[in-house]
Formats: sequence, C-alpha cells, structure tokens
Amino acid sequence: HESLDQLGDQQRCTPPFIKHCFRHPEVLQYWGERWCRLGFNAQKRQRYPFAIVVGLTALVFGSFRLMSLTYACMCMMLYVCLRLLWMRVEGYGGWFYAFLESFVEIILLNIIIMMTSRNPLRDGAVVLILAVMRQFGFQREINSGERVRLASMITLGLVQVMLLGLVCFALSSVSDDNWSAFGEYMGSTKFYEIPHLPPNMTQKDVNTFPLCLVRFPHGAVGSGNALDFSKELSLADFGLMASLTYEPPSRVEEGCAHYFPNWHVEQKPPNVNDSDWVRFVMFTSDNNSTTVIAVRGTLNALDVLHDVTLWLVPTVLQLCNYIGPDVSDGAWGISMSRLSALVPLAPIRKQTTFDSV
Repeated sequence: HESLDQLGDQQRCTPPFIKHCFRHPEVLQYWGERWCRLGFNAQKRQRYPFAIVVGLTALVFGSFRLMSLTYACMCMMLYVCLRLLWMRVEGYGGWFYAFLESFVEIILLNIIIMMTSRNPLRDGAVVLILAVMRQFGFQREINSGERVRLASMITLGLVQVMLLGLVCFALSSVSDDNWSAFGEYMGSTKFYEIPHLPPNMTQKDVNTFPLCLVRFPHGAVGSGNALDFSKELSLADFGLMASLTYEPPSRVEEGCAHYFPNWHVEQKPPNVNDSDWVRFVMFTSDNNSTTVIAVRGTLNALDVLHDVTLWLVPTVLQLCNYIGPDVSDGAWGISMSRLSALVPLAPIRKQTTFDSV
C-alpha cells in the first residue's frame, strides 16, 4: 500500500507537459535514478558537500569584506536548498529537470573555457564530450566507491577553501611600498655601530666559527686581473645585501650608499617583466669588477601564494603515491605525461595568472 501511495503521489506531482510529451515518464525516471544518479538520496549526497564547501567559501569572503562574492555564494547555497525542496515535488519529471540543470552548467562551463583558453573550440569540445559521458551513464552509483568519491570531494573542497583564504589574505595584506626598516626618513634615523670584537679582546681570545672568518676578495688590480685582497666581503656583508632586497625600490639606493659607500645598484635587465614576482637586486663594486646578486625570499602572503603554486602539484603527486600506484615513475608517469600532452585542458599563461590574482 505504501508503494502504491508513493506511486500515486509521484504521478500527481509530475508536470502536465511531461505527461503530454512522454507516454511513460516513470520509465525515464527509473532509468535516470538507476544509471545517472538522479534519485533524491543520490543527489542529496552530491549536493550536501558542495553546499558545505560553498558555505565555508562564503565565510572566507565575508571575513575579508568581499561582499559581492559573499552574496554570490549565498545565492548558490539558496539555489541548492530550493533544488532539494523541489526534488520532493517534481515527481517523474526529476530526470528532465536534472538534465536541464546539467545542460545549463555545461553551457556556463564552456563560456568560461571560451574566455580563458588558447584553443577554445578544442577544449570546449573535450569538456562537452566528458560532461555528456559523465551525465549519461558514467556516474552510475557504485556503493563500493561512494566513500572514496565523497572523501575526495570533501578533500578537494577543503583545499579549495584554503587556497581561496590564502588568495584573499594575500590581496588584503599587500605590504606598503613606503615601509622601510630604516624608518620614515633615513636622514633622521640614528645608527649604532657594533664593534667587530668586544673591547680589550683580540681575535685569538674569541671563540668563533671558521665560517665567520671567511673573507671573499673582490676587485682586480694590475694587468693580470689579480684579486685585490685589500677589498673583502664577509658573510655579514652578504647578509646586509640580502636585507636590502626587502626594502622598497626607493630605499635600496640609500641603503646601499649607507652600508657600501663605493658600491651602486644596477638596473634590472630589460627582459625582466615588471609584473614578475621574483625580486632581486644587483650590487656592483666601484670599479665594475664584481657584482653580487641578492634574491629576496618570502616576504608577504602573495609570496606564500606563489610558493604554494610552485609546490602544490608535486606535493599532491607525492601524496597520491602513498594511497595508490606511483604516478610519477614508470609506466604511470609516461602515460600521464602523454595524456596531458594530448588533452591540454589547462594551458598556463604567466600574464593571465598574474592578472587573475
């Protein structure tokens, strides 16, 4: 009796135009639930993790006062809730609404591909074929793989939330170009000279590491370009040069003149892009015989984001090696490299990546 009552409720909830166009909509509904994961419970398990990830994303955007993105996430959550409520009353028309929803999603995805890809027609066709294959039969519910699918979806969602939080933090905490360790005005800053050795002590009386005594001669004298040992650099001098890379460009010249009066700062090569994230400074001696290149390390959240971008792919591949086959070596590695060459779905362009950040 319960089955007959449920069947009657679904027939009453089925929209009239579906009954008019399809003689047996219950057969299509059964086919959709059996092969395309269109049942209520299956769709609920797919949408709940998505709603959780979108909710966490909304919290991230809201905490950084990005209200437009926060409202967009809230609208997506509202749509998920309304979609779940509508599935209660859609009857045998569930397969139709699910396919209509997938069709709209595929169109939006292809629009994004057309706007960002270097080969929009090829990449859009590949994504369209994969989406159709997934919708019509490739996402059949397999109980043994449900936990793996759910765990992978939640893991990827949390990684996405972490990356979005890092990006928002990087954009909101960009360091001020006017900040300097020398103070607001270098001319009014008071400097204290620290003696190389304690008073009334010689080098023999102090226990130092051998590296602290290492000196690097620079410069050339005479026709044979012999090293001038009267001009030396220590590890402390290299440390001072490295510290100047964290200064704004307007203060590097002043810092170089203060610490190294006879040195000057070289201009960057013309092939270096202004939007390049790598920051380095070239210090050259007075006779142009020695140049020291100092490279800046991680300074702000944008540099952290750059580090994550560099190391995320090898880290994920190494983690996958612990739970499955070694995807970075042997036949797996060769197959993945060939497949990535045949189907380049994510072309990377430096300027596009920089503009997006």
